Amino acid sequence: MMRYLSRGQVTVSGATTPSQRVDPALIDMLETTIETKACEYAKSLGIIAKKLFLASERSWPDRTFLYRGHVMFIEFKQLKEKADPLQQYTIGLLRANGFIVYLCDNLAQSKVLIKEWKEYVDSHQQL
Repeated sequence: MMRYLSRGQVTVSGATTPSQRVDPALIDMLETTIETKACEYAKSLGIIAKKLFLASERSWPDRTFLYRGHVMFIEFKQLKEKADPLQQYTIGLLRANGFIVYLCDNLAQSKVLIKEWKEYVDSHQQL
């Protein structure tokens, strides 16, 4: 189960320190590796994962996830990296318009977010 720290930040339940949240083997994982593996996981769940290239928007989140008419964005970073000011602005703008946007710095966190988002969509899908 996931515990929400604030909008867009989560930790696996029971974790109280950063060392408890992340498998030590994943600490040196590159952003592109986290992103690739997270997208592979999403695809295994039937979620469409797309990378949008917007010519005038270098601050757009790394990946757009699409599932049953719902959208989620994830900006991937290496462990403990932060979004730059322009990325923070874009994430804030998307959230202010009702979109789900997360910043993930490890693979375990991204898998939890993807799985729980899918479960949420499945449980709230109107037939």
